[in-house]
Amino acid sequence: MISQNGVDYEQILRLYRIAENKGEQILILAELTASDEETIIEVLKDHGVFNPEDIADSLRTCTGCGRKYIARDRRGRAVCPQCAFRRRKQRENEKKKKKREEKRRQEDGR
Repeated sequence: MISQNGVDYEQILRLYRIAENKGEQILILAELTASDEETIIEVLKDHGVFNPEDIADSLRTCTGCGRKYIARDRRGRAVCPQCAFRRRKQRENEKKKKKREEKRRQEDGR
């Protein structure tokens, strides 16, 4: 049987079919198989199981890139995981830059 990182497609399909919250289940299956949501959706589409209406309540539109993504929570997060990661890295780089500038100023002041 063909598998996705050790989890066979029959398990993926069964777990998706029995899930109450299909959007959340796609995220769980993506983590379980070490893949992304798009890959899981493709597997489900290939087997004729995926219905976009099943995850309509879980979809959000990213304010950063406009991409549709499945929201894990309902806390009003308005950016997709990719944009959130990019923003987090940008903030980290800004902090590092600020620390370097402070260190330079301190060294120049001595």
